[in-house]
Amino acid sequence: MDECIYNQGGYFIVNGSEKLIQAQERLAFNEFFIFNTKTDIEPLVAEIKSVSPIPGSIPQICRVVLRIER
Repeated sequence: MDECIYNQGGYFIVNGSEKLIQAQERLAFNEFFIFNTKTDIEPLVAEIKSVSPIPGSIPQICRVVLRIER
């Protein structure tokens, strides 16, 4: 259909006006994530958000920071 191969899609036209479907992402529970930071002192941060299977329980967050002392 001669559409751009780089176009993600997710949009359509309703009554002459363009509508867009936008994905919303959130981090998964009970999984480790490692983030790069923009500082030289703390270049890496590992984080896990632990959730109990009991409904209504409060999630616990544990962060581990790699710190470089100079």
